[in-house]
Amino acid sequence: MEDPISRKGEFKMSMDAPPEKGEGMFDIADFMEGNRRWVEENEEWFKLHGHKKQEPKCLWIGCSDARVPANQVIGQPVGAVFVHRNIANLVVSADMNIKSVIQYAVSVLKVPHIIVCGHYDCGGVKAAMAKTPLDSNALGSPIEDWLHNIRDVSRLHSDELEAITDPDLKHRRLVELNVIEQCLNIFKLGVVQRRRLMTSQVAGAWAQPRVHGLVYCTETGRLINLAHDFRAERKKLGKHYELFQ
Repeated sequence: MEDPISRKGEFKMSMDAPPEKGEGMFDIADFMEGNRRWVEENEEWFKLHGHKKQEPKCLWIGCSDARVPANQVIGQPVGAVFVHRNIANLVVSADMNIKSVIQYAVSVLKVPHIIVCGHYDCGGVKAAMAKTPLDSNALGSPIEDWLHNIRDVSRLHSDELEAITDPDLKHRRLVELNVIEQCLNIFKLGVVQRRRLMTSQVAGAWAQPRVHGLVYCTETGRLINLAHDFRAERKKLGKHYELFQ
């Protein structure tokens, strides 16, 4: 084998030279050009709001899937949505990332709404439902550890899910149940409980933030409001998770 060090100059040249661009390929120049067009299209917004502090209407907790862009999905402009995304839109008590995001959104930005948005055809949910061949290296830490949280949702609702024989319908229902459970995880957080108690004490006001569970259909672009009765769920959880008198 030829010593790669003896070809150091040639190697550096090949690393620096951009590959030929094939059909469907993008490079950084495409992204820079896209940014230029985007700035031109939103020039008026930047003149009016670019220098102001952010005042988002909601915190969006969604999946990292590239098909689910938060602002566009709910038709909101730049600055209207504070966004956190991860695989399968999970709210995990041990995840300092999302807990920090929620704390900042609730305590500093004082968002009136938190949206947890899942989506059908979710790769994370599908992976959690599937069995991995013993000789496969497809999954492992940290992804496998992360997927345990979805399997916990499946375990909690095993009776309902096992009664569904159609695999696609079972997947869709687990997507919905996962969203509901993540919403409940938000209600368990002390920073959310404190904010809701403080805002509910103002005459004529409602407790903030309100928490909403939505599911996005990647085939139609439509959002589905699960309209789950979280009040009833909070009463069940209260004796175990309420932190304040």
